[in-house]
Amino acid sequence: MLLEIIYMNLKTIKYITTSAFDKAVIKDITVAVAIVATERILVSGIAALITGYAVEVLECSKRVNSEDAKVVSTELLDEVLPTVFYVMQNCEMDAAFSVVQFLSGYVATMKTLSPLQENKMLHISLILEVIFTQICYDPMYRNNLDILDKSGVEEENMMSEFRKDLFVLLRNVGRVAPEVTRIFIRNSLASAITSSSDKNVEEIEAALSLLYALGESMNDEAMKVGNGLLSELVTNLLSTRFPCHSNRVVTLVYLETIARYMKFNQENVQYIPLVLAAFLDERGIHHPNIYVSHRASYLFMRVVKLLKSKLVHFIETILQSLQDVVARFTSMSFVSKEPTGYEDGAHIFEAIGLLIGMEDVPLEKQSDYLSSLLTPLCQQVEATLLNSKVLNPEESTVQIANIQQIIVAINALSKGFSERLVTSSRPALVLAMIPKLMTSKF
Repeated sequence: MLLEIIYMNLKTIKYITTSAFDKAVIKDITVAVAIVATERILVSGIAALITGYAVEVLECSKRVNSEDAKVVSTELLDEVLPTVFYVMQNCEMDAAFSVVQFLSGYVATMKTLSPLQENKMLHISLILEVIFTQICYDPMYRNNLDILDKSGVEEENMMSEFRKDLFVLLRNVGRVAPEVTRIFIRNSLASAITSSSDKNVEEIEAALSLLYALGESMNDEAMKVGNGLLSELVTNLLSTRFPCHSNRVVTLVYLETIARYMKFNQENVQYIPLVLAAFLDERGIHHPNIYVSHRASYLFMRVVKLLKSKLVHFIETILQSLQDVVARFTSMSFVSKEPTGYEDGAHIFEAIGLLIGMEDVPLEKQSDYLSSLLTPLCQQVEATLLNSKVLNPEESTVQIANIQQIIVAINALSKGFSERLVTSSRPALVLAMIPKLMTSKF
């Protein structure tokens, strides 16, 4: 009885939307949305009405069994979907939220369809367009997001929350049509890079965010193999220098995305030099924005943990590149001015410790590396303590903070040396360093 009622409702809706009076209702509503785009309340109401209509048709289509009812529901969905896509791309976020739920439900109906029909593939492409449009930041907040003032923090937090459902939708679309999804992301990134539009910063950030979200949905095995377009996507990511790398949000998502696909680079070692360059130059640890630099240090430490032995031949290059960063971290000007917290830049010492703490590194080399790092730090502490008696209270506070920073650096460095290495394999390494630490008068 229930199915009969649903079928009758579908026929009624079909009759209404195809009658002489209302057969162009959906088209007219689309035009109406465009005309009154500045009237937010009215647009929101129309968007809710369209979404409610689409949801009802979708729910009815799930419950019918007869072929006639399925045909009717499919026709109704095909008619309303273009308007739904238009609403999603042109309405405010609060109105778009319910549409995301509808699209998620619609994509779920495709999971049992193989292969997808041409119109379904078109709908998938339109859904991806909707996702891309919605996750783009408003260019008016570009400077706020870059310097991360109060407005920038609020915008970033709001977008982060809003994107959650959209990225769930993206993962579902990726499962239904994986190649279409990857092609879309590749084309979006290529288009954003070559665009001369004022919005290219936001478009590049959005395209990189899509690539990052795609990586989150992949298992380790698929990441390592890197079949199909994935290899091309990661290669393009590593080899491309974006025109807006100085922008905070672009650089952060760029580095996060590289780190997300590190399993691929673990199996494809030919790309390691490109990975190192991205983290060690002005795109990463040497980025002028200190928050980006600190985040890059943390991500680089994670990269080193994963690649470890594959980086032995690059240790000299890495240490040379990080000399100025190491010196800056323990300088008094850095201590007094820069922000502190979990990502305070100390992770770079942990990354160095992981590199030189490997047994693949000869003992003599290990000793030299460790000595070159610890000796200036210990000398700095000793000089600070000797001058402490002639300092005023304000200067003493800065000096104390400087010593604390050095201790943090040494502690982070020690994390790279395993207990087995320093107690069983190479105890001589520690014995050689003890005098340096003891004479520094900590």
